[in-house]
Amino acid sequence: MSKLVNKEIKELLKKVNVALNDYSQYEIDNGHAWGYKLKLKRNEIECRIYEEIECENCNYVITIPNENITGIKDILKCFINEIYEKEINWRNSCLKSNKGWYSRKHKSINLWLTRGKEDKILEISKQIAERYSNSKRLENEVEHFKVFISRFYYALNMLVPTWKVEDIKETTFKRLNEFNIKNVGISCIDNKLIIMKNSEDANAVLDKFDIQIDSYSNSSMVVNQIVNRLGKVA
Repeated sequence: MSKLVNKEIKELLKKVNVALNDYSQYEIDNGHAWGYKLKLKRNEIECRIYEEIECENCNYVITIPNENITGIKDILKCFINEIYEKEINWRNSCLKSNKGWYSRKHKSINLWLTRGKEDKILEISKQIAERYSNSKRLENEVEHFKVFISRFYYALNMLVPTWKVEDIKETTFKRLNEFNIKNVGISCIDNKLIIMKNSEDANAVLDKFDIQIDSYSNSSMVVNQIVNRLGKVA
């Protein structure tokens, strides 16, 4: 698809704004409705997130480049990826490192305990308490940003219901090319992928199968499943 001009992007942003702010009255009444406002600027698309739909208190601002935008899927996936890169991934990395850190501290406590060094034990205990407090803060922050991620996915599923099957199809072809697996055709019907591998002369179908894709499907696993199966076909 070709790159969109600013006027076309603005029209898409209107649709995305409506989808992002499409809450039930129950969600609004119970304080689960954040407000989203997307705006096209000179070189970027800005998303301002408010604590409520009708609210002036902006909680968070995130931007993405407005270049290479070909549709709604690009806009929403770019925001999702940006939040992961900017806010979630590094926090998860810190949390993941906790296991090794705690293990080392437990060994140190055991060492100083055998030597009767209560001051060392107290110092390490304070470090563990501080680490625990910071970890809980990071966990809460990750959950906070995942609320925004979930909302972007909600809008993506609403506006582009076939986005996942399209992505899986595109990624599968890239992986097949990497492994030099040729003569494969992939078509989409609603949320179903139909995969067919032909012989080199195209006179025979060597394998044909379909895979139903839903919101719970793991894209990487589906791609690996397809590539692994086709790689075994002569």
